[in-house]
Amino acid sequence: MANNNDGISVITKFVDTEQKNEILHDSILNHMPCYDKYKEINILSAEDVDLLKKFHDLSKKEKFEYFKENNEIVIILFNCLQTDFNIHLIQYVLTIFYEIIRNDGSSYSYVLSVLDSENLYSYLMKLCTHRDTYISDKSSFLLSGSFCYNNNNFTETQIKDFILKIDFFNITEEGKMDIYINILKIDYYRQDIYELEEFLIILTKNLELSNNNANKQYKSVFCVWLLTFKDSFIKKLYKCNIITLVMNLFKKCKVEKIIRVCLNIIKNILHMDDCFEIIVDNNIIQTLTVLQYDKWRDNDIYDNIVQLLHKLDQRVKNYSNFERYCHELANGKLKWSILHTEKFWLENVMQFEKNQFKAIEQLAEIIKKYIECVINKGDAKNNNEEIDSVTVAVACFDIGEFARLYPNGKKICQNFNIKENIMILIAMKDRDIVREALLCAQKIMLNNWQSVSSTK
Repeated sequence: MANNNDGISVITKFVDTEQKNEILHDSILNHMPCYDKYKEINILSAEDVDLLKKFHDLSKKEKFEYFKENNEIVIILFNCLQTDFNIHLIQYVLTIFYEIIRNDGSSYSYVLSVLDSENLYSYLMKLCTHRDTYISDKSSFLLSGSFCYNNNNFTETQIKDFILKIDFFNITEEGKMDIYINILKIDYYRQDIYELEEFLIILTKNLELSNNNANKQYKSVFCVWLLTFKDSFIKKLYKCNIITLVMNLFKKCKVEKIIRVCLNIIKNILHMDDCFEIIVDNNIIQTLTVLQYDKWRDNDIYDNIVQLLHKLDQRVKNYSNFERYCHELANGKLKWSILHTEKFWLENVMQFEKNQFKAIEQLAEIIKKYIECVINKGDAKNNNEEIDSVTVAVACFDIGEFARLYPNGKKICQNFNIKENIMILIAMKDRDIVREALLCAQKIMLNNWQSVSSTK
């Protein structure tokens, strides 16, 4: 029940944010600027003022249609942005452009066909540092959106200069995320956004379950999705823990927009072994199965869930537990999971004879390197390859299970000088390592482990 309430709470916050934005936009648009004042000081002509007043009195739908059919109103409205001394007028004009473009993205092309792109870039760049954050947010959104839809109208120098100055704009965090989304849609500039100092910091913060801002969570997963079209970025997102954060959010979230984007992320990453491990470890298949029976306004979500379940089912069948084990071992980082249990070893112990017991040799090497590091440097964490204590403890458990369950397993362990190194680990300071090393030593040295184990 608590989880359901949490979900409803997040959805409510998402809706509230959308409604607040609508109310704010309407309050700005419903209050007509004092055009007559600009006529008196010769900033606007009498004809301009009459046209602007006529435009203001139109309904939203009529405004959109009139805007798309009359170049003159586009030019006059844009010229109003130069009147830096009136905040409301600038807010008003920017909101008109924003609402029309949000209604139809192709309006970017229309606006750029009417206005000079050099002037558009110049004026909007200036407004990105405006003291009013609403003005800065809308200006940076419109300019980055113009890059996204018509980047041929702008030079590479202009776009890169804009990207480098993002952290210096007077914009809100959501405004910054809007920029990220717009420019990440351009394949050529994705690396530039990824390398921004604040990009991963903002993403990580807003993907955390403790963050209850659904709007920012949505924009964060959208950024991740745009990056998952390239394997090189998927690898980077995996290494910095972003993929894990997205899966954690997906399991708990009930916001339809976020669910839809997360489904697309999973579809894009499931071919990568590292990411597939995270998908399996987080039991995403069960999450998808449950989501099938939820009510969604978008029927495509049902189809996406069914397709994903089918793909994941096929992948699981083709990806045995032993292959998962070897993949984890190759990464040099072991963690307690179903791959390190008695059940796993009972089912897979004979697989470890493959490639002349290569997996056992790798386990022995983990322990050897850890000991060398402790002896030579005094602290294993100083090692460049950094073998953590959990990995060593898990390796001890696995070696013990192999020695216990594999026919002649104790002799195989002798071939890799495992017993000597295990005895050294028993004298270490780390309690978890000492405990697992002691158990491992008993399994290697005692012939009847089961009877010893049952008498404890």
